[in-house]
Order: sequence, then C-alpha cells, then structure tokens
Amino acid sequence: KYIDPTYTVRSERPNAFDSVYGAVLAEHAVHGAMHGVTGVCVAKVNERNVYMPLQVLAKVNHRKVCLSSRWFTRMLFTTQQPRFEPDGFEYPAECSSDRFVSNALRELSTPVAPGDALRQGTEIKRLHCANLRDTFTSRATPNPLRSTALGSGSEVFLTTDRWSLQTITRNGAEDIRPKSLLQLLRAAPRDVLHFDPSEPGMAAAIVTCGGLCPGLNNVIRELCNMLFAYGVRTVYGVKGGYNGCAKPDEWVNLTPESVQDIH
Repeated sequence: KYIDPTYTVRSERPNAFDSVYGAVLAEHAVHGAMHGVTGVCVAKVNERNVYMPLQVLAKVNHRKVCLSSRWFTRMLFTTQQPRFEPDGFEYPAECSSDRFVSNALRELSTPVAPGDALRQGTEIKRLHCANLRDTFTSRATPNPLRSTALGSGSEVFLTTDRWSLQTITRNGAEDIRPKSLLQLLRAAPRDVLHFDPSEPGMAAAIVTCGGLCPGLNNVIRELCNMLFAYGVRTVYGVKGGYNGCAKPDEWVNLTPESVQDIH
C-alpha cells in the first residue's frame, strides 16, 4: 500500500528546531503585517528571513523535485538508497542555478544597477512586496516594541529599504556568464507601523489552511503573543480554514494565556 511520504512528515511531532523556526516565522509575519506588508509569506533565504510575494510561490513549480539537485543527492547519500533507474537512463538537465529566476519572476521584479563585483552583464532585480500604505492612509504609528528588549538589540529594527541579495555563485574561474540575481525584502520590525494597535476596534484573525504540520501550534502561539506585544488585544482563531472566515460566530478568542501550552 502506497503512503504519501508528506503525511509522514506532517504527522511528526515538532522538535526544538521546528518550534523555534515556527516561532521566528510567526513573529516576522506579525512585524510585516503591522508595517502594512501584505500578500507575502515569510521565508528563509541565504540565512536571512525575507518576505516572499505570494504570486511568486504561485508561479514557481514548487511541487517538482529536482532529482539531480544537491539536496536530493545528499538525501540519497545519507540514506544509502539505491538508484532504481534502468541502466543507461539519464534524467534531462532540468535543474540549474538560475531556475528560480523564471520568466514569471522577471515580470514581477524591477532591475537595479549591478555593483562592480558582479560579472559584466549581470543584473539585480528586486521582488517588491505589496504594502497597504500604497492604497490606504497610514496611521504612521511609532513601533511600541522600541521600548522593549527588542529595541535595545542591534540589527533588530530595520529600515524599509533593507534587502537581502540572492547568493552569488560561480562554477569555477571559467564561469563568466552574466546572471540574474534577486533582492528580497528583509523581514524584521520597522520603526513606523501602518496600523495603530491602540485604536478602538483593532483586531486580528488567524486562519490556517491545510493538514497537519510540525510546529503549527507554535506558529499560532507566537502570532498571538506577538500581536499582544504590539498592543492588539483582540485576536481571533478562525475554525475551518477559509470557509470559517464566513462564520464569525464560531471564531475563538485567543490570548497569551489560552495559547501558552499548545506547543
């Protein structure tokens, strides 16, 4: 009987790494939302947490496993799994370092002048994120987290123009081909908020869609905790995925106390 391996992964109990990683993603999601960033997910690229536009994820074929990628070959090496292909069979050269920069990504990004360190002809493009400030009047509220321990840390608060550049790689000295590199908006708290957390009626709702996922409870807990840290005092948990958004009578009130032990 075939069992989809993703069910095994999703049904595993979260370990310490899952818990911490989920908490970090949740915190940056709240930071971005309070600043007005919308239509994004938090991702870790080149050891930097960034905001990835959702339309990028929708256009990239993320369910396709590249069998010649370094991650898949490392898995084969670690598990000592034998290869099952017939003798002489070769997969097509479908994976390259530039696969991520597809035509769809080019349409969603804008060129930036390349630095002197890049190969001649290399271009840098920014993946801009939608922001509610571009459509609605911003409250321009000072970030209340400045008065907390986060405010005393270095490189915790970032300006709105902080970007993370895709890793620049060369396959030996003979690799002189120009490349297309991406810049992604760094995920972090900002000094000015789009919303005013103290405004009457301010509320947030958390909705999850999909099956089991290691660390998902940690994400919900940290979303709630960080919203309360910003001063949002009404946080709802939506039951039933997107369908639950149309059933506000079934929403659950979340507080730091009620989510404390759900990890």
